[in-house]
Amino acid sequence: MTDWLKNWTEVEYEGKTYTVPATGRDENLNAMLTLIPEDDFDNHAWAFLMQDGNLGVPGGRYGRDTRDCAPIAILMAEIMQYHNGEPITYYQLDSDMGLVVNSSDDVAYMIYEYGGLVKGDDFKVEDYLDESDIAEAKARFEAEWGER
Repeated sequence: MTDWLKNWTEVEYEGKTYTVPATGRDENLNAMLTLIPEDDFDNHAWAFLMQDGNLGVPGGRYGRDTRDCAPIAILMAEIMQYHNGEPITYYQLDSDMGLVVNSSDDVAYMIYEYGGLVKGDDFKVEDYLDESDIAEAKARFEAEWGER
C-alpha cells in the first residue's frame, strides 16, 4: 500500500464520495496539512469530520455528538482563517474540532466576538451557542474591552 492510500480515505457524505485524510494516524501529517478545497469546502469539511461516524460527545458543552459539533468546528476554522489569512487545512479543522468536543471556553468567545464578521448579516449567535455560553462570552468581552 502506498503512503497516499494509507493516509487518505474515501467517505460518503450526502450521497457523494469525498477523499479526505484518514484520522487517527500519526504518520499522516502531510495529508492533514492539505488545504480543504474551497470550491466544495462545506462538504469536504463535513465528510472529514464525520468519517468515523456520528460519535458521542459525553458532557459536551457545544453538542451531544459529531453532527452537533461539526458546524461549530467549521465556523471556528473560518474564524481562524479570517484572522490569519491562511487557507483552511484538515489539520486546522481537526484542531478546531478538538476545541469544540473538549468544551473550550475560547470557542464560545470566538464565535460570540467574530462569528458575524465571518458569516455576515445572516449570522445569529443563538444558532451556535446556548444562553449561558452567550452570557459568559459577553462577560469575558466586557471584562477585556468594556461594554459595546
